[in-house]
Amino acid sequence: DFPKRKMRMMGNLGGSYADSKLAQVLFTLALARRLPPNVVTHSLHPAIVPTGLLPHESFGGLERYLHAYIMTPVARWVGFMQSEEDGPKTQIHVSTHPSVQAASGR
Repeated sequence: DFPKRKMRMMGNLGGSYADSKLAQVLFTLALARRLPPNVVTHSLHPAIVPTGLLPHESFGGLERYLHAYIMTPVARWVGFMQSEEDGPKTQIHVSTHPSVQAASGR
């Protein structure tokens, strides 16, 4: 129920992000049902890529320290964060690899 979720999203960056990803998946599934079978749709999450979109200047000193010296290194170590160079590889693979094309809308 997206109207109820809208209230949750206000002031909740994590919830807003999760809701936007859910909306993307639901849109992709609906699109796959409506388009002809020769049109392929996919929804994916490429991993976390350090693009600089997160406004670090709004972080306090402790938040900046934790992000730079703990969260980012751990996220890279466990594989949740890709480099800027590796970030697009998931999208390229899903867009071009023949084995993925049969999985439209899934």
